[in-house]
Amino acid sequence: MKYQLEISTLLTPVNAHLLFEKCEWPELNSFDREMIGDYFYSLVDDIQTDSALADWTFTIIIHIGTYWGAKDIRIGKRGIIYTDTKEKVLTIGIPLPYHKTVSWGVEKKKRFAAKIPDSSKDKNVRLIPVDFTKYDDMGSYIEDTIKIALQYLFEVGFMIKGCKVRKK
Repeated sequence: MKYQLEISTLLTPVNAHLLFEKCEWPELNSFDREMIGDYFYSLVDDIQTDSALADWTFTIIIHIGTYWGAKDIRIGKRGIIYTDTKEKVLTIGIPLPYHKTVSWGVEKKKRFAAKIPDSSKDKNVRLIPVDFTKYDDMGSYIEDTIKIALQYLFEVGFMIKGCKVRKK
């Protein structure tokens, strides 16, 4: 099985009034992407999978900055399966606080695209509570919560074509 990691954001850009190419998302530059990539590949390196999944790809999309007021990491339970291309995609949402919660939080409330979904939607995600005050800056917070989310995902595992994939 092949593994992929993508990191993006659901926040609106700082300077949305400019052309899209010039927009800025400072949150995406506040952490060490290479370290996160190395951590991810060290997690998946020794995972044994069923031979039926040999030509499958598992993609994790991590969204930095999810909903206004979110206080939990949100890990999708099922994801999306593309059987024709043999790919499974699962999303993880890393919440970011507003700057009135912690000094390093997101400064403009209007950068959050939406409010927290109704709690009835929580049955489709695993929630991991976050204490923003444990962290001194956005970079260390994002790095740590991504690691927590990835570790949790691979400990709990997920299903592809009836085969359980998890770290033992």
